Amino acid sequence: MQVVAIVSGLAELVLSLALGILTAWIGFRLLARLTRQVDEIGELKQNNVAAGILLAALLLALALVIRQASYPAISALKTTLLQGLGIGSALRVLGLGAVYVAGALGIGMASIAVGVRVFLRLTHGLDELAEVKANNVAVAISLGMVIVILGIFLAQGVGSLLSALIPYPAVTEIHVLGKP
Repeated sequence: MQVVAIVSGLAELVLSLALGILTAWIGFRLLARLTRQVDEIGELKQNNVAAGILLAALLLALALVIRQASYPAISALKTTLLQGLGIGSALRVLGLGAVYVAGALGIGMASIAVGVRVFLRLTHGLDELAEVKANNVAVAISLGMVIVILGIFLAQGVGSLLSALIPYPAVTEIHVLGKP
């Protein structure tokens, strides 16, 4: 039983590391798409704190969505390993989980992008992105919180959607203290 727990823990560790790196990289790319008129790398190199705040908020929002969405995939993998269904089944569940988490990343990114675009259109008289480019920290904090709020609300919905789509292995018997 310990071997299964170790393998499960290592798989979760590797998945978490990969998801963290992937989420950060894709989040940076998403910010570049959302703010085409702002050169994020150039702004960060110039110590534009507002641009840094906006990037941090977007990364946090995406991380919240992906973290919530990864739970069903990790749970299905653990169930597969604990049922002793073999490496082939575990790899199949792992592959399906990767597809679902990638879907969550896509859904999360698209939803946050739409939410930000809608918010930017709703706020008349303030060009938030121009203000961020001008290093207006107050505007960056406000827009960053909008992004974080979107991530908080989207996380549960995306997680529920993926939980419904992931095929869990059937549990045949539950043993409590060695007794069926």
